[in-house]
Amino acid sequence: MPGKVICEICDEERVAADEEGVCALCHDENAHDTAAELRAAGIDPEDPPVVMAAECARRIFR
Repeated sequence: MPGKVICEICDEERVAADEEGVCALCHDENAHDTAAELRAAGIDPEDPPVVMAAECARRIFR
């Protein structure tokens, strides 16, 4: 079983965290917020990252 780590976002001691040191609870919450922001911008959060990057670049450089 992995050792306990301190989450970089909530500063709580958790049993597991991802490679950036973020606990699953914070990761899920942030993923939900990010998906909502992408939808509000008219970008499908289910698209592959390269499609999202191309759409962002298209909007910046037009």
